[in-house]
Amino acid sequence: AQSESPTYEPPKIDLITNLSYLELLSALGKILLTKPPFLSCDIETLQGANGPVVWCIGFSSEPSSAFVVPIIREGKFAWSLEEEAKLWILISAIFLDPTIKKVFQGGMYDLAILGRYYGLRLAKDSYEDTMYCHHASYPYLWKKLEVLASIYTWEPYYKDEGRVNLGSRTDESEFKYNAKDC
Repeated sequence: AQSESPTYEPPKIDLITNLSYLELLSALGKILLTKPPFLSCDIETLQGANGPVVWCIGFSSEPSSAFVVPIIREGKFAWSLEEEAKLWILISAIFLDPTIKKVFQGGMYDLAILGRYYGLRLAKDSYEDTMYCHHASYPYLWKKLEVLASIYTWEPYYKDEGRVNLGSRTDESEFKYNAKDC
């Protein structure tokens, strides 16, 4: 499809990183109501005094859109205790829904953090991992995200956007990166 045009047309993706608290409740509730067959999930973390802290968690049920739930913003918790608890309760309900297949890339890290530090679990048989599915099919190829993105998507290389090796990590760059991961 790309060879039919002399110019490259990158995918048009709506990266939603600035939803209000009520909009986040609505977006998470919509997932529970519509029960998409696949839901891509990803976290970004910061190092805390007692281990990793979730900076944000992102979701996408379609290739053209992803939204991010910030947990930390400007070095502080983004929500009151009650608000954050309600967000985690909805996220937990999504994770425990056996009809929604949660898809991660290298999800063992994400799930270890979410399980150990946040008490989240997934419903039985409701998890897929693109890294391991790719590796099972092509064990001789690297299974890094940038390799999979270059093979399976038209998304330009983005792995280093906002990352430490290109300068300081900001909320906005990290949230956009998280949405792209989803």
